[in-house]
Amino acid sequence: MTQAIRVDTRNEEAKEFWLKQGFVPFKKTKRSLFLPVKTILRELEVE
Repeated sequence: MTQAIRVDTRNEEAKEFWLKQGFVPFKKTKRSLFLPVKTILRELEVE
């Protein structure tokens, strides 16, 4: 199982903000996004 941070956005403007931060949209929901924890750890060089 992959661990991730989930964000549920209120509008398209917020969604666009999080997409620019590297979040990925879920396939079946319009405004829910996720960022895998591995991505965060890689950026922090903690793996």
